[in-house]
Amino acid sequence: MKKFLQTFKKETKQAKVRGELEEENADPIPWALFVQICHWELLLSGNVFVWVFSVMQWNCLEWSVSIDPLGFHNFWPGVDSIIIEYDLSKADQEGQKVTTKNCYANPFDPKVSFHLAIACWLCINQEVFTSTEKLFLANGCTDGTSAIQYSHQLRDLLKDKVEQIRKFM
Repeated sequence: MKKFLQTFKKETKQAKVRGELEEENADPIPWALFVQICHWELLLSGNVFVWVFSVMQWNCLEWSVSIDPLGFHNFWPGVDSIIIEYDLSKADQEGQKVTTKNCYANPFDPKVSFHLAIACWLCINQEVFTSTEKLFLANGCTDGTSAIQYSHQLRDLLKDKVEQIRKFM
């Protein structure tokens, strides 16, 4: 049985990479719930990693696997924004037609501000960036694992808040 499950997981992952696996759609997170999640991350758990990752996902309108590989080379200064240009996307594996994302500060609510989140992350993890230009290789992450770590930590944060979350959905 164990061998079967290992093989099944491997084949499922390969089918997903090839785009041959139908995935279930997830419910969108309403703005009010996103703000509440940021509040819980910062004030209750103090988990800056999950906060920054969540703010980046929200502002870039991307899956966590798209945030995971970002490095300094993906960021450009805009007139009033930070511009993010991905190396590639799920639909464009050669990176020929990737779209840029403009991410703005939010001076009215700091806990959802892209600029503040990035600034905090860079300050807290500045020693990591002497050996890598990847944003999320801190906290024991290696290439490709920060999205998994984010998902697990977010799940752990939210697991006892189901009744509160239902109010938003």
